[in-house]
Amino acid sequence: MKADIIGLQEVSFKESNQLNDLVQVDDYEQYLAEAQLCIGEVNDTVDPEFNIDGLAILLSNKLMKKAKNQNHKVLHISATRVAHMLTVEVDDLKVNLINLHLHHPEEDESVRVHQIWSILKWIEYNTKQDDLTIMLGDFNAEPDSKTYQTILEKGYVSSHMKVHSCEPINTFHNRIEAPYKDASPDGTFDYIFVKDNKNSKLVWDIKAVSIHGQEESTVDKGIYASDHYALVAEFVIG
Repeated sequence: MKADIIGLQEVSFKESNQLNDLVQVDDYEQYLAEAQLCIGEVNDTVDPEFNIDGLAILLSNKLMKKAKNQNHKVLHISATRVAHMLTVEVDDLKVNLINLHLHHPEEDESVRVHQIWSILKWIEYNTKQDDLTIMLGDFNAEPDSKTYQTILEKGYVSSHMKVHSCEPINTFHNRIEAPYKDASPDGTFDYIFVKDNKNSKLVWDIKAVSIHGQEESTVDKGIYASDHYALVAEFVIG
């Protein structure tokens, strides 16, 4: 798709950067956020099955040629989870890209609410009204959750909801046949939100939103690109 911006969660890059096998180095600049940087401050052990190294934002070199003053920040929201923000200036527009992956057990909604509240306050502190602020990722929260509602209350709009008047039926599936598969029920956990600053001079719209990565491998049955589908949004700005 030659996307200008890509946000990824559960990326492996500690021993061998997985991204180098997935994207052409000349096509994208990588901004990484390691999820276990502060694990040693909490205890001396790391769960050997906990392989969520962290997050990544990829910015196309096509966009990088127009961009100036990139600023990358990381926020630790637990011992093993982070959010990160990449701020890029293009012409006179400042774009804030926030990529995150919230706490996952379904019954721990209070933890997710605490995490998203911390992230939203962090974004508020580091952005301005006339910026374009896009927040995306795996929120591990359904549309009827308190986490989702908290985001809306802070003035954010879901791109899929804005275009289609509903959220996807699901963005997570458990059809992958592989070791350590997540056997949780299907659900809608992934979103691309944009801050709707009512009094901002910024003019933007979302041209299209679509779901990708639903195809099973033709070579190896039971294998998919991910157990989450790709949510793709096309923004028109200016």
